[in-house]
Amino acid sequence: MSEFPWTQDAARALLGAALDAAGGVEAEATLGGGSLALTRFANNRIHQNVREEWPVLGLRVLLRGADGVRVGHASTGRIDKRGLLRLAEDARALAKVSAPVPTAPALAGEAKLRAVDAWDAGAADAGPALRADRASRIVLPARKAGLTAAGTFAVHRMSLGDYADPGLFSMANTQGLFAYHRRTRVECGCTLMSDDSSGWARADDWSYGRVDPDALAARAIDKALRSRSPKGLDPGPATVVLEPEAVASLLGFLLGAFSAQAVHEGRSFVTGRLGDKLFPDSVRLEDDCFHPLHRGRPFDGEGIPTRRVPLITDGVAAGLVYSRREADADGVEPTGHGPQQPSTEGSHPRFPVLAGGRASTDDLIREAGEGVLVTRLWYNRMVDSRKVRVTGMTRDGTFRIRKGKLAEGLRNLRYNVAVPDLLRAVVAATAPERAGGMVVPALLVRGFPFTSGTRF
Repeated sequence: MSEFPWTQDAARALLGAALDAAGGVEAEATLGGGSLALTRFANNRIHQNVREEWPVLGLRVLLRGADGVRVGHASTGRIDKRGLLRLAEDARALAKVSAPVPTAPALAGEAKLRAVDAWDAGAADAGPALRADRASRIVLPARKAGLTAAGTFAVHRMSLGDYADPGLFSMANTQGLFAYHRRTRVECGCTLMSDDSSGWARADDWSYGRVDPDALAARAIDKALRSRSPKGLDPGPATVVLEPEAVASLLGFLLGAFSAQAVHEGRSFVTGRLGDKLFPDSVRLEDDCFHPLHRGRPFDGEGIPTRRVPLITDGVAAGLVYSRREADADGVEPTGHGPQQPSTEGSHPRFPVLAGGRASTDDLIREAGEGVLVTRLWYNRMVDSRKVRVTGMTRDGTFRIRKGKLAEGLRNLRYNVAVPDLLRAVVAATAPERAGGMVVPALLVRGFPFTSGTRF
């Protein structure tokens, strides 16, 4: 019924047709998915070039009766007339056989949304030839340096994620709501390897022109060459410079603590501590979909406008994110961080921004004196959710810092750290940048706990 990528008018028409097919009952229609065009390279050559389009049209109907509310939800990738009729039939049939609940919130009404520009024509139109050119800018210098390159260059349109998860980008309901947000995302990542070392770099942005494969290749080559013949390091607390990707991988475990549902259920380290000073003044964390490095969807899965939410202000646990259900329980307004319904999941910060400082990475290395530089972390796993204790390993560029300068490469190290303790131990930071889907700085941290080494 409409051609991808959906314009705002096309999305409105498609969602309206789905609501009409529902047959006059209370209903909500959602449109998700998008396209992923990906060029993958390994062993210094391109070996895969794919494009996937995956529209996902959802319909949720609410049948209100004397015994309560019955809810049914169905979804389809078929968006012709027959597909819409089948979608509506399935949603109504599921509602009729579902167990009634005493009450269900009315669907969100019409809301004024702040527009967010996250669509880049250069990204949307990037074909296989352009993607191959970007891949070659990594592969060719890798060959020249005697290294083996592997990685991807990918372009996402609308809301298809890394693993083809059909994220939401438009929704409408019978209460007059219509919300729409289109976006592009360009992502490039590479690993360059020698016999006993590796280097890694990654970048993503909504704009095609701001992802520079030449710079990524140079960074990864430098790390791979510098870290040849790595040495061991005895475990124990160390002064560490964490590059932004490493910071993002740890911060991700902390974010769930600022969900109102996690606080209500006593699963958060800030339960009973809102308003308390838990960190130094320099620690400031917020959720801001309007930040220029995020340019996120300005509404949540329930159609509620997303607000900027301070989570930690000058070291104080300052706020939480709320879905509609959680907000009703606390008698506050929702913040636009709820999941798409139906769902048993709670709210979650979506666009974290961790404040930084004015130092450069070289400044952090000089101030560290003696320590370790960590490019990124992997195999990260939660050990204790209440304390936000995480374990994992370094990877693809771990270096000894000697006398304020980057020295030899190190074999990878295992760590075990409580993320709140990490934030309390920050000495200095760079300006924040986009990394790991977040906006975070590089950090200089004292006493980072390495628990053991590895053989590689």
